[in-house]
Amino acid sequence: GTVFQIQSAQQLYDTTLFVDPLVVPLDKFDAGFGRPTLGHIVDDIVWYTYSDSVSRRYDRETEQWIICQSSPMLGGNTSVSATKIDDGNAGGLLTTSVVLGDAIQYPYAGLGIVLAANYSSLEMDLSSMTAFSFEAQGTGVLRVRFESNMLEDVGGNRHYTYLLELEDSWQTVQITPESLQLLPYDAGIAHDYPWSVTSSSINRIEFEFLHEENTIGDTLHFECDNMVFHGVRLEEFVEIR
Repeated sequence: GTVFQIQSAQQLYDTTLFVDPLVVPLDKFDAGFGRPTLGHIVDDIVWYTYSDSVSRRYDRETEQWIICQSSPMLGGNTSVSATKIDDGNAGGLLTTSVVLGDAIQYPYAGLGIVLAANYSSLEMDLSSMTAFSFEAQGTGVLRVRFESNMLEDVGGNRHYTYLLELEDSWQTVQITPESLQLLPYDAGIAHDYPWSVTSSSINRIEFEFLHEENTIGDTLHFECDNMVFHGVRLEEFVEIR
């Protein structure tokens, strides 16, 4: 089996990564945008961007961004750009810009991160998570969505979501399981598939601007840094043998 060299990962990416066994950094953006901090230990965790016009993902083999889907059938013209910039303290942060287009009735755009121990499982167990936190600033209303394989099997594109009204100054966002809503809401699904159940099969986290909460034509900004899971052990993401 695979042996993860914890000490070398520590030296290369973050000397404090494993100090607290119940705090797992997802991405600090110091090494760029595409392969996150945790992705240097778990190969298949990568970022992607998407909209009603085109979707791109980071290819860890070529270390390049590639188009994984264009959506000519949708006919959208929403734009999304995301890149790492220096934070002024010898580190990095992510800056994202979205302009919701006017070509279709329900424009959308966002960025997401694949959570996968390997391509065969394509999910993570976040049932022990007490919070997901990050620093953020920007404009508009952002949906932070935890997508579950279990809920995808039910259909209807229902997922546990946190609505974040971005501010023009930095704020610490702490998303707890209690603060998540099932959107779109369905009382029956919420009863049969509470977070305590669906959180065992999370495959992606997405950060999305939708027309419902934002104005078409506006330029929306999302800057973030220091994405961290609380209450989750590293062993949930990597199998150490």
